[in-house]
Amino acid sequence: MPFGLCNAPGTFQRLMNDLFRPFLDRFVIVYLDDILIYSETLEEHQQHVAQVLKLIQDEQLYAARQKCELFKTSTEFLGHIVSGNGVSMDPKKTDSIESWPTPKCVRGIQVFLGMANFYRRFIKNFSTMAELLTRLLTKSLPFAWGPEQDHSFSSLKQSFQSAPVRRIFRPDLPIRVSTDSSDFGIGGVLEQKFEHRWHPIAFESRKLTPAERNYPIREKELLAIVHCLTVWRIYLEDVENFEVFTDHHSLQYFKTQKELNKRQARWQELLCNFTYTIKYIPGPSNSVPDALSRRPDYLNFVRLLPGSAATSALTSVSAETTSRQLHFDTAASSIRVNAIGISSPISGFLLDVKTATPDTSEFKLLSDPSTSRTRSQHNHLRGLQLQDGLIVKDNSRLFVPSEQLRLQVLREHHDAPLGGHLGTDKTLATINRDYYWPGMDDMVRKYIKTCDLCQRIKPPTHKPYGALDPLSAPSNPWSSVSMDFITDIPKSRSGFTAIFVVVDRFSKMVHFYPCNMDGLDALATAKLFLKVIALHGVPDSIVSDRDPRFKSAFWQSLMKLLGVKLNISSAYHAQTDGQTERTNRTLEHILRPYCSYQQDDWDELLPMAEFAVNNAPSATTGVSPFQANYRRHPRTPSTLGISVPAPASVTLAEDINALHQEMHDRILKAQARQKHHADKRRTDFELNINDLVLLSTENIKTTRPSKKLDFRRAGPFKILSKVGKVSYKLDLPSSMSGLHPVFHISMLEPYHDPASGSSLPRAPAPPPPDIINDMPEYEVETILAKRTYRRQVQYLVKWVGYPLHDATWEAADNLSNSQRLIRAYEDRPPAPAS
Repeated sequence: MPFGLCNAPGTFQRLMNDLFRPFLDRFVIVYLDDILIYSETLEEHQQHVAQVLKLIQDEQLYAARQKCELFKTSTEFLGHIVSGNGVSMDPKKTDSIESWPTPKCVRGIQVFLGMANFYRRFIKNFSTMAELLTRLLTKSLPFAWGPEQDHSFSSLKQSFQSAPVRRIFRPDLPIRVSTDSSDFGIGGVLEQKFEHRWHPIAFESRKLTPAERNYPIREKELLAIVHCLTVWRIYLEDVENFEVFTDHHSLQYFKTQKELNKRQARWQELLCNFTYTIKYIPGPSNSVPDALSRRPDYLNFVRLLPGSAATSALTSVSAETTSRQLHFDTAASSIRVNAIGISSPISGFLLDVKTATPDTSEFKLLSDPSTSRTRSQHNHLRGLQLQDGLIVKDNSRLFVPSEQLRLQVLREHHDAPLGGHLGTDKTLATINRDYYWPGMDDMVRKYIKTCDLCQRIKPPTHKPYGALDPLSAPSNPWSSVSMDFITDIPKSRSGFTAIFVVVDRFSKMVHFYPCNMDGLDALATAKLFLKVIALHGVPDSIVSDRDPRFKSAFWQSLMKLLGVKLNISSAYHAQTDGQTERTNRTLEHILRPYCSYQQDDWDELLPMAEFAVNNAPSATTGVSPFQANYRRHPRTPSTLGISVPAPASVTLAEDINALHQEMHDRILKAQARQKHHADKRRTDFELNINDLVLLSTENIKTTRPSKKLDFRRAGPFKILSKVGKVSYKLDLPSSMSGLHPVFHISMLEPYHDPASGSSLPRAPAPPPPDIINDMPEYEVETILAKRTYRRQVQYLVKWVGYPLHDATWEAADNLSNSQRLIRAYEDRPPAPAS
């Protein structure tokens, strides 16, 4: 195998493994052409070196003399310094990291993280420290380097200079594991006791996946334990009993917990391979960075806050409860109120505040009054004072020191049920009563603007989007027609149930044809339309709504053969064919006073109604449809005795041409007038391809009982293309395949993505399914409804982490693991009769 081929390294490594197999993991480590020989004593080392050299000689391999180091107590191997004390990083490489310039582009971040990732095993919570940098690698986000990224970059570089030496694992020494989790990552440290001191053996950390970020706090902490023990199983499986330290108190009882969900049961099965004891350790004693403080002496903070502030502190929800409330999702079908002890929030949120306060610049300035201050610092500290290690504003409001704690305040006062997802002003007012931090107004506005649930449920506060875009005005009678059906009317004595309405867009002449909607397909509709063609010829274009008959392949093929252009409205936008909609209302007004009490003779009145409409002058053209088409008014019973002289043919033709030109001008003026008045109530707005938008659910039928309490918008959906001036084609999911994907802009609302260009962590994307026996399995959150479909009982299922519009009907046989939820649904009290 020559050098340079892609398989050469693997082939050479197999050769070295085969040759040195008797020595591997006894006193030799081999990686390609690097051979490391290690021994307990000098005499033993001489024997080991001799054995290796003889093997090399026998196999006719050659070692470069200038690259060999013999009888060393410390040596460089594969970028590490290996010694009797353990393994550490190569100073040559860490020095290059220390002087690394600030990245200017995504490629620069990739190169730096590639280098840093090589030594991540030495860095505590590497994934958490690098999270802000790795976020910039997302293709959908712009490259925006700010103070937060600069701080993360500097902290990461500094950690390489202070990383401890990792000792070599010894199975005869005591061993322990400490773990921790955050909103974005999990981490842990494996330690052994050398000479009365605990030394790190290995560090482990990784980012949480979008699905794992949905986990409650307890399961995140448990995931950290499962992950670390799985990674270090080669060290831990044979240990008789070792301790696992966590700062989550309830995990001490996980091994004896009686009721487990499916995820916890799988983790319990994995942990059965280890002999361990979970112990609670307060945050200050935990060696994992960023652990939470739980010292009981912080409880005296309640005395510092008078009145409403103390009440707010006592009623503050714990971090785990807040996390769960974040995932009520886009309208959970039920809310369960849990009893929360007073000690939980005090030992959670308030202790976290006191732990984080000393790290702030405000604390350092207030604790040392002799420090010189700039004018801006003096103004910034106005009203702030130290009280028992905490910062209080105006003796009544607690200073919240970190972004994570500020987010917790926002979640409680906005996302939680007691917050009510209120608007910016009200949320800001309630937070202002008890808390303070710089830039609070901007943070609250940004948080609420990007709140996914608020964007779905609240009405828009702006004028409807989309300026009026009128259809082109026709120039001749019956060159462009519009058509529609009037339905939901009583069945006539002749068996008709609907009216087929055809309107000439130029002269405004109408034709009304009674029909029966039962069995009225595209072919029957075409036969009705042939009556119009027989009277006026084939039009150039037809305007209609999205009736299935007008969208059918037969109808479209027929119109294509006739050379007729079809202008079909966008989904749920009746304004496209506003003329026919207006004619429908006029017809209903005419029929209403003349119908019998049983309303079953309306079809007999249609000829008179058609005459009345065509004989009346149009508000748009100023002339009646009869006059526009035939240049004369029809005779009526009241004009039978009146004779009107017929004009000469030449004069008639000239008059008709002049009339048509005048009507065309009037139509254009009417359209301009309508556009002017309509645009006063609208705002001109444009969207871009690939933008995310929410779709109005005003015309979308859901399975929820009440439209009043349903979401106003669904999505978000990506814009695929722009159709015309004010319509857009959306990328709809397969569950909405029955909808036409083109919508008028008035039905769309820009979606402010919480994850795009924002440092505020929000509810992550829905979790992927669990894979059980190579099959995906989704977790059921609740049962929403029940039905019998094709003699099979089905339940409407809302899935954990997925929005309500992704709920699906599932057969009862598919829900064998959700019997408790099914029983809860079946045992619910019946709904009161309406």
